[in-house]
Amino acid sequence: AKILGDPGGEPLAILCKATGLAKSDLTGLWRSMRRPETAEDGSIDPVWERVQVTYDMLAVDRAQTVLRYWNWSLSSALTPALLRAIRDGEEEEVDDYSAPERAAMLALAENFGR
Repeated sequence: AKILGDPGGEPLAILCKATGLAKSDLTGLWRSMRRPETAEDGSIDPVWERVQVTYDMLAVDRAQTVLRYWNWSLSSALTPALLRAIRDGEEEEVDDYSAPERAAMLALAENFGR
């Protein structure tokens, strides 16, 4: 959800590259999400251009490493206490958590109905 909802689109390019999808699949996914491909003046949309550049410049193994790191960095921090804090909206206690725990809290708060 975080990857698909990212407004910059680069995570989507990384996901597609890491899973072996072709560039045409990335384009199809982009269109299915109703993201713009062209700007008002008919030129390529700068966000879409950046997504394509990201896809083109990454090797599959590097993209897979990025996905593994993202997964590890969020899931390794999900302790029962942190899950409770996210659900309860305890932003004032954010300093009590480690950097990975704070990142998980920020990244996943919306997923817990906040």
